Amino acid sequence: SGVGSRHSCAVTGMDWSADSDILRTSGSFHELLLWKIDALDSLIQAERAGTRTSDVRDVVWASTSVLVGWELQGIWKPGFVGPEILQIAVRASPPGSTDESLILTADCTGAINLMRCPALGL
Repeated sequence: SGVGSRHSCAVTGMDWSADSDILRTSGSFHELLLWKIDALDSLIQAERAGTRTSDVRDVVWASTSVLVGWELQGIWKPGFVGPEILQIAVRASPPGSTDESLILTADCTGAINLMRCPALGL
């Protein structure tokens, strides 16, 4: 069981931080909730970890299924309306690697776009 806020729409993505201390969830209205997770026996208490994506910009994520986040802000065209981007895949570079982290997006027109991660602007 858990306590905390909830999305105002359907949840479309969930990602754990690499250290499993933070959970981020996104909704179909492109809202992002950040949760700080504390395990107390068998009870999980979730509380808001922050309200701005910049609060967690340095967090390493174990996966990327959300469509909104600090490192993803540049995948959206200014003034977007609706579900333009349907899928995302992120290739994170290992620590110490000279390879770049990359983002692939698939949109509602069938286009696949490749960009650097973090994507901070189009």
